[in-house]
Amino acid sequence: MADHDYIYDNITEDVDEALSVEGELPVGLRGTFYVIGGTGTQVGAQQLHGFDAHGRVTAVQLGEGTARLRARMVATPLYERERASGRIEKRRLFHNKPGRWSNLFDVDLGNNAWHNIVPWGDSVVATNDPGFFLLDPETLQTRGPAPVHPAQGATFTPMVRVDPATGRRILWELRPGLKDTLVVRELDQDFTVAAEHSWKLPRGAAFFHDIAFTERYYLVVQFSSLALLPALWGARPIAEALRFEPAQTPRVILLPRDGGPLVDVPLRSGRMHFHHWNAFDDGDQVVLDSIGYDGAVRFSVLYPPAARQALGVAFEPTPPGASVRYRIDPTAGTARAEVLDAVPAEAPEIRPDRRGRAYRYGYAPTLGGPGDEQDPQAIVSFHALARHDFQDGTVATWDAGPHAFVSPVAFVPRDGPDEDDGWLVAWVQDAAAGRAWVGIFDARDVARGPVARLHAGRMIGAISHVSFAPA
Repeated sequence: MADHDYIYDNITEDVDEALSVEGELPVGLRGTFYVIGGTGTQVGAQQLHGFDAHGRVTAVQLGEGTARLRARMVATPLYERERASGRIEKRRLFHNKPGRWSNLFDVDLGNNAWHNIVPWGDSVVATNDPGFFLLDPETLQTRGPAPVHPAQGATFTPMVRVDPATGRRILWELRPGLKDTLVVRELDQDFTVAAEHSWKLPRGAAFFHDIAFTERYYLVVQFSSLALLPALWGARPIAEALRFEPAQTPRVILLPRDGGPLVDVPLRSGRMHFHHWNAFDDGDQVVLDSIGYDGAVRFSVLYPPAARQALGVAFEPTPPGASVRYRIDPTAGTARAEVLDAVPAEAPEIRPDRRGRAYRYGYAPTLGGPGDEQDPQAIVSFHALARHDFQDGTVATWDAGPHAFVSPVAFVPRDGPDEDDGWLVAWVQDAAAGRAWVGIFDARDVARGPVARLHAGRMIGAISHVSFAPA
């Protein structure tokens, strides 16, 4: 059994317990650290791909010198229905429903609410492509669907971003058609739509994930396209109908925030992109910093090995990744690529008030190790935490060891004027010990290691994204 096999564990129980504190919690660090992931990995006898598993939220509430852990499944209608029936009731990205013909022309994917967790008004929101769910920020009980939802057959970005200038949440909605329609909204804390614009895309069946923005533009990167006929035919999971053509697919679409005509720019880098560090305006140009992979990412490592074998899915390792900067000329419709550093990273984080503006530092889990994992480049294999300085090109890391795995991090600012004046909060899952702990790091000195550890007597399971809500 490999260390990283903990990501396949079916963890669904509720938790409410105090954490033991090693070291001292920093004065003024108060709030709640949320993580979400697909830990409901079993439906009846079927083991699920990590992206198709049911979502569970874990929260650590930090007070003055104390820490409390709570965890609860996101009680979506799909979760309740499949828990009762013991079978897959909705098609997913990597799994079909039982019965060949039940998937014919079915692109209504189930919402397993596992991808991201976002503080929003008096709730926290569990996000996924088919829609969002409201949760109580303390008890984590599911309150129901969010008051904003995609149109029939449309999808949302699970990567909701917050504009620090306005406090509004920014997200896209993709509506399929002969030419897809992309809608971008800015929503206030009460889910009121403060701004909304839509554009017809120049080509249909596009796939996006993240969204970035500057003061002038929203930016999305097309990382794949969907072959409609194989998806509608239903013989194989939808993921097998996704296409990545290095010479054509990677493109960034600039959407003016005033609703003007979009700018479609080929990236010509041959890289696949999911998550972005940041974007900002630089004179007449636009800068986009993103995580780029040297080829297609198939996520085959997220199949439990038995499920991969039963479904006849070949293992495909994740290609190397790097942090890439694109300098985009909207007038010429061109982009120039530069590798900022070749240190692998994923689910990147920056200081929240620098989003959409020029910045210097970024933070993310990275390789470390090596351990016994089958796919060293995959984020589920990352053993270390890195601080990237994009100004001088240096990367400082702290390594948790070959048997421990570092989650994405949340940046919590302090009161100082410097961009890197703050705390980083991350889960570290020790597979050898069979338990996890939360690390608190000084963002200015990541290599020093954690200044405090909050110990849990259990593993947390697969983690997708994280967030922090100040008290």
